[in-house]
Amino acid sequence: MGARRRLVCLLGGTMQHRGGVESFCERACTAFEQHSRSWDVEWIAADTAFARPATLGRIAAGMRRLRQAKRKGAAAVWIQVTNLPDLLYIGWARLIGLPVIVTPHYGRNFTIERWARRTPFVRFALARADRLALLFDRQPSDITLPERTKRASIGTFLPRSIFELSSPPSEGPATLTLLHAARFSEQKGSFRFVEICAALHAKGLPFRATMIGRGDASTMARIESEIDAAGLAGHVTICSWADESEMAALLNDTDVLVHLSTLDCFPLIVLEALAVGVVPVVHELPGPCEMVERYAGLAVAGNAVADVVDWIAARDVQVLRTERSALRTQVRGDYQWEQPIRKIEALLDSVAPPIAHPTQ
Repeated sequence: MGARRRLVCLLGGTMQHRGGVESFCERACTAFEQHSRSWDVEWIAADTAFARPATLGRIAAGMRRLRQAKRKGAAAVWIQVTNLPDLLYIGWARLIGLPVIVTPHYGRNFTIERWARRTPFVRFALARADRLALLFDRQPSDITLPERTKRASIGTFLPRSIFELSSPPSEGPATLTLLHAARFSEQKGSFRFVEICAALHAKGLPFRATMIGRGDASTMARIESEIDAAGLAGHVTICSWADESEMAALLNDTDVLVHLSTLDCFPLIVLEALAVGVVPVVHELPGPCEMVERYAGLAVAGNAVADVVDWIAARDVQVLRTERSALRTQVRGDYQWEQPIRKIEALLDSVAPPIAHPTQ
């Protein structure tokens, strides 16, 4: 007879507003199904994004589902925290007797972290967790965490489409290809990307650039105006959002990813780029810096457009493409789905009650 399996509830995300956390949960569930030796998983939506009085019923429904799972035999809950309402689930889980593991999905510039610096509420709530499962090693330097709660870094789950890509040819046109993919805004570095393209154009450096994403009407108007003013109409292409497979293919055709976001604590797009051998340019935050220092790329502080332009201009396109194979092999090896599953399994085994074996 095989080993008995236990159930963990993976709690997080909002089905009406799909984004990074929802993708993380989806991949984590698939990874559990494919690679876990002793745990089954049930995904329960937290439905806390953009919470307001009219949506509180969804949070109550999530709490009821968690209690039902506990009654069916769930042994632990793994909560993904992105905002203040998510913290309510920690207290609820403890109240109904479930061991709790928490993964914070936010950075220093998020509302929840600003609250953590001003009041003890966030730290108090996080301290109710049995373990913290961090996305990256330097996360404690980025956000406020309870000192006494045990923690471990588990990493994240890259899209399966990244692992399925074949290597692009190292030989090709000498034109440098740049990519910026984000929800366009000042904080995401979208306008700085246009500035960088304008400066490269002024230097006479041949390149083609793509911006993948969306923005509100005023943001889009400003981006288009700045592109026209700099004479970049033939060099910069704006595309609407791409799905997972399309984004992987776009990255595979890119030399440099420019992601100067001041918000993203651990931007998956940067890790995806590295996993296909693309070097990134990032803002100097702990998560992106950890990626760049471990693998390749450039981290800059402040506006630093001139530094980015000088760095890009100094790259040899053919050398970048020749080095892609070794880079992608290293990153993919570090982020196989089995690895975070083994780490989260170890945390679950450390907090969940042992399986009760029937008496003979």
